[in-house]
Amino acid sequence: MTNNELNGIREIAVFAIVVYLRAWITTSLTAEASHNDYHLMGQLLRYHEPNTSYVMSKNLGLHLWYFSEDLTCFGCL
Repeated sequence: MTNNELNGIREIAVFAIVVYLRAWITTSLTAEASHNDYHLMGQLLRYHEPNTSYVMSKNLGLHLWYFSEDLTCFGCL
């Protein structure tokens, strides 16, 4: 494998452990869905790798159609 490929694999592994793992494990908790999505988006926007942060937050944003000011209060209870 080339160094570029190894760095790509390393970046995916770090992202999965640091950001995505918690969100993936807690997906079955329907009552906390909006809070989990809000937390995940915050982690994505603060992620240290700008390209990964941009792409992942943009893609997550496409799935947040239900996210509104009225519904976010339910995840905070």
